[in-house]
Amino acid sequence: MKKLVGFIFVFVIMAVLFNYHGNKNNVLVNYNGNNLKVSIDGVDSDKLPTSGSYYLASYSCHSSNTKVSWDKDTYELSISNGNKRGDVSCYLDFQSNPKLSLMSSGSYVKYVGNNGCSGKHCNGENANYVDSNNMGYCSNSNSKYISNGWRIAYVSDGSAYLVSGGSPECISNAKDLSINALKYCNINYAYNGECNVASTWNINSTDYRMITGNDINSSICLNVSSNKLCGYNNSLIDNGGYYWYSYTVNGYGWNPTNWSITDKINSDMGLRPIIRLDSNVIVIGGNGTYDNPYEISNYNYWVIDANDKSKIKLSLTGYNVSKMCISVDTSVCNNYIDFNKDYILDLSKEETGDKIIYVYYKDNKDRIVASMNRSITIK
Repeated sequence: MKKLVGFIFVFVIMAVLFNYHGNKNNVLVNYNGNNLKVSIDGVDSDKLPTSGSYYLASYSCHSSNTKVSWDKDTYELSISNGNKRGDVSCYLDFQSNPKLSLMSSGSYVKYVGNNGCSGKHCNGENANYVDSNNMGYCSNSNSKYISNGWRIAYVSDGSAYLVSGGSPECISNAKDLSINALKYCNINYAYNGECNVASTWNINSTDYRMITGNDINSSICLNVSSNKLCGYNNSLIDNGGYYWYSYTVNGYGWNPTNWSITDKINSDMGLRPIIRLDSNVIVIGGNGTYDNPYEISNYNYWVIDANDKSKIKLSLTGYNVSKMCISVDTSVCNNYIDFNKDYILDLSKEETGDKIIYVYYKDNKDRIVASMNRSITIK
């Protein structure tokens, strides 16, 4: 009787797992004794991808101990159930162009700032960088950065937040951190399509908490060396060199000689810009490693000129977009037209005041791949 009850319990759990993800046809894939539900670009599949380029965008399993990894180049799936025994039941979501916000923290991203930064430093190249064996430094040449380029610091509210692996430039005064960080913004990828304090800043106490889970000025972290709870041995924090944290007027810093947050500041410490990316930024290539960082694109649009309400100029960008639809003050949009990066919107019949412009993109399979909206004021 106990075996029967156990069997019924497992069956119900599997049914809930697969029905939760909208599986109408109950398509199950048996892979090395594991029961999988597979979705490829939103379509149920009776097998894993065997051609093309697909990322494992997300997965959920019956057991929280289950870990799944996917090699998109060899089409090999690895499943580990820890020390737990029994069959594995998982839902796997494969996507050809997943959102960057679905990728793991610490992953490397091919990103270039363009708001006033200089040369290769816009790519995230560190100050005093020489080569991969000498990745640069700030304040002290004996404390060299161990990371270069841009990385995913964390993900929050649907956005990926990038951070420089080391530091693209050295700053002597904490008061200059914010204005210098803004130079590394790129409006094509920035949150809400704007370069401002909501999309770009120097790493601060909030970012520190998001990465470590602890407060920057707590008794266990401030001036306490070698504490793994406070970033020691975490390469997103413990990156080998000196750098600033925007916290007080005088700032805090990372001391790489005793691996701790410090309020004892050196001169010319590193700037570490945080870039909040737009939620529609997607992955179009790469695998997130240092040697092969994720390549990205974005679905976005901007209001270029709203001075003449009969000729509101829009600039649009997208990846493999076939159709677009634009509506005003309503999220309902059915009049799709061919995608064009330039569009003139006639609002001559609209009353003056605040308006919301909704934009939708479809790919060549007639799937909506992005939706956006912006507020403008018609005078």
